[in-house]
Amino acid sequence: MRETVRNETGIYSADLFTNEAIRLLRQHARSEPSTPLFLYLPLQSVHVGNAPIQSHPEYALDQAPLEYIKPYNWVEDADRRNLSGMVAAMDEAVGNLTAALRQEGMWKNTIFIFSTDNGGPLNQAASNYPLKGGKATLWEGGVRGVGFVNGGAMEDDVRGAVRHELIHVSDWLPTLCEIAGCDLNGTKPLDGSSVWKTIMEGEPSPRTEIVHDIWLGKAAFRMGEYKVIIGQDPKVKGPQLYHVTKDVGETKDLAHLMPQKLMQMLARLAELNRTAVGDVAEQLAKPVPEANPMRHGGVWMPWE
Repeated sequence: MRETVRNETGIYSADLFTNEAIRLLRQHARSEPSTPLFLYLPLQSVHVGNAPIQSHPEYALDQAPLEYIKPYNWVEDADRRNLSGMVAAMDEAVGNLTAALRQEGMWKNTIFIFSTDNGGPLNQAASNYPLKGGKATLWEGGVRGVGFVNGGAMEDDVRGAVRHELIHVSDWLPTLCEIAGCDLNGTKPLDGSSVWKTIMEGEPSPRTEIVHDIWLGKAAFRMGEYKVIIGQDPKVKGPQLYHVTKDVGETKDLAHLMPQKLMQMLARLAELNRTAVGDVAEQLAKPVPEANPMRHGGVWMPWE
């Protein structure tokens, strides 16, 4: 039986989550060694430290244990120093997890995926150079994520290979199902496609488009090597167009130079906006009272 963790004050979340992940994989290795294991570990590191507020003055404390921050005492900016400590703590957590996989004899049969969810926030000492912008923006610095795929099941085949093809978070489900042999028959139509051959063999990605934001008042849409942005820069009226593989810093607006390409992408974006379903369409729906954590002991959790 799993219980809600109510108070682990004094324990850094990266340690808390990683220790539990290691406990689970060790338990699995010893009780069900022939059964596949899917383990998802969403570390809170690296994330911005909370600013202190009246009800939570403890937020002023360092956002990583001091032993991780001290090696960066030479960094003058306190936010940057703190961020560096959080990165170091995350690196150690990942190293501890992979060490446990090796110790339990699981590494040789493991596919290990590491990925961020967005770019770093510029107002919290992060840097996404040479990309423009950061978290909460539609510029490449906000939406282009870094990641890698490793593991004993593949490291001899593609170790060190770099892929520049388009991959979206929705592609992971069909990709993992192809690896594991899942049957997707009967599932709802998926937005994603398997990119396993792209990762392993460098084949062109089946994905040619990415919708970063779909509201036509503020939107961003990638098609091949081009990206159109609407409403991100308040100083610019009308859509902007960039060749984001050659111009990763989004410095040259091509909207007036390539009107046909711009109209093609805007038409496709409008079509996608008309047919949006699921999370995008539900953004206009009223909040669901049953989801309120106050109905579930103050905890965010699934509800019926």
